[in-house]
Amino acid sequence: MNRKPSVHTLIALAALTIGSVLAFAHNGIEHIMGTVTAVTGKSISVETVQHSSVTVMVDPSTTFTHKGVKASLKDLKAGERVVINAKEGADKKLQGIAVKWGADSSAPAGHGDRQTWSGQISDSMCGADHSAMGSGGKKVDPHDCTLMCVKGGSKFVFVSNGKIFNLATHDLGDLSAQAGHSVQLTGVLEPDGKTITGAKLEIGH
Repeated sequence: MNRKPSVHTLIALAALTIGSVLAFAHNGIEHIMGTVTAVTGKSISVETVQHSSVTVMVDPSTTFTHKGVKASLKDLKAGERVVINAKEGADKKLQGIAVKWGADSSAPAGHGDRQTWSGQISDSMCGADHSAMGSGGKKVDPHDCTLMCVKGGSKFVFVSNGKIFNLATHDLGDLSAQAGHSVQLTGVLEPDGKTITGAKLEIGH
């Protein structure tokens, strides 16, 4: 006996299919997050954090930002982690609006000793700048953006004076509640100069 799939089953399958192709949408703009696999004069191919392949078309109106500085398509190379704001064109292809990559991960000297830093909890994709997630001149809420990026596969990071640090431990309480907010982090800077093993997290003053 053949049974037709229910409406709920079809909706669920459609949702899974859409989710496997695109990263996620915000304010009508698709946010493609992942690693560049190929760059041509007209397109950028990305393996997203969901491990699907997405190709985004670019044209003279597409903007490029590398480490917070204006860049160009020729500066982008395969292997870079990117955030691309894109929208679907009349031809059903994704058209790039803004491309951002290369968060500054440098750190000050002085690892090994317990220290306290003032900064913000962010995500590994946006780092110190969430502006790439904005559209139409709208200001991006750092809290919402951080949670959205983490849900999409990024990790929580700590940003202090524009520098991005990985967090070796996430047993610092509810990082989701502190996402995008100013905090004081006490911990030890590891020898790589890019990772903090956190011991205590407090609301910033």
